[in-house]
Amino acid sequence: MSQLSVIIVTTEQDKRVTRLMEDLSQQTYKDFEVVLVDASPEGNISDVVKAYQASIPEMSIHKAPESNHAICRNVGAENASYERLLFLSAEAKLPANFLSEACAQLEKKHLDIAGVYVGNEGSGLAEKGASLCFNAGLFMTQYLFPSITNVCLFSTQTVHERIGGFDEKIIRYRTNDYIKRASNTWRFRLLTLSLERHTDKEEVKASIKSGFQFYKDTVKRAVCGEFKKSA
Repeated sequence: MSQLSVIIVTTEQDKRVTRLMEDLSQQTYKDFEVVLVDASPEGNISDVVKAYQASIPEMSIHKAPESNHAICRNVGAENASYERLLFLSAEAKLPANFLSEACAQLEKKHLDIAGVYVGNEGSGLAEKGASLCFNAGLFMTQYLFPSITNVCLFSTQTVHERIGGFDEKIIRYRTNDYIKRASNTWRFRLLTLSLERHTDKEEVKASIKSGFQFYKDTVKRAVCGEFKKSA
């Protein structure tokens, strides 16, 4: 399996970054580097992750020029060492075999870009039902107008450079604009994997509402184009 650059943008989510670093340190697949882009106002993320440098020896930290998430992810890609890229949200919750399973599927299916499904966040019927409906929508749209959440995106240096990276003028759904442009040339599919997030109960409730908004906005994007900054 190919080497992997894991790109993470951090803001003020110190606790979530710590949890994600713990998850990464326990991966069964070890052939990866971590590229952290520090967008926190205090710039103190390096202090948070130092404890994991022994278990994740290939780690670099880069200060973001500004908090724009697209710019931060582009900075991460510029500083990545390997061809295969994984853009991860700081709140992602990774099972120990996630990287191993994902890399195996990427190679088997010959995918340059890929996403994953949403895991069940919360134990209630409403949460499980919402996740099921959301994932059904992701499955159907992947063939015509691909959409994923920003928690996890696999790409490559080649794809990233050819499409000009993340569009820094877009204010919402930057990840989906990225895969829309990339999938015009390269094959996109969802892996048969799902990811949960490190969230609390209130965030789980909010995510159900945002899931419905996600699909309303997907229709708007398909009809009217991307959400961009005003000139």
